[in-house]
Amino acid sequence: VQGVSIVIGVVEITAGILIGLGGRLPFAGLIGSLMGVATFLVTLSFFLTAPGIVAAGYAFPALGSTGQFLAKDTGLLAICLFLLFDAQSRLEL
Repeated sequence: VQGVSIVIGVVEITAGILIGLGGRLPFAGLIGSLMGVATFLVTLSFFLTAPGIVAAGYAFPALGSTGQFLAKDTGLLAICLFLLFDAQSRLEL
C-alpha cells in the first residue's frame, strides 16, 4: 500500500510541475494536463462505489464527508481540461 501511495504521489507532483511549466512550454503543459485529467477521472469514479458519498439519512444532494472530499475534483478536472485545450491551441500556432 505504501509503494502504491508513493507512486501516486510522484505522478501527481510530476503533473503539477508539468502544468506549472506549461506557461512557458506548451508541450509540458499538455502532458501535465493530460495526467491531471486522467487522475481526476479516476478519483471521480469513486463517486460510484465509495461509502459515505451521501450523508446518512439524506438523499443525493446532501454529500457526506467522502462526497465533499471528492467534489473538489470536479472543479480541478474542469481546470485541467481548460489547460489542456489551451496548451493544444498554443501548440497549433
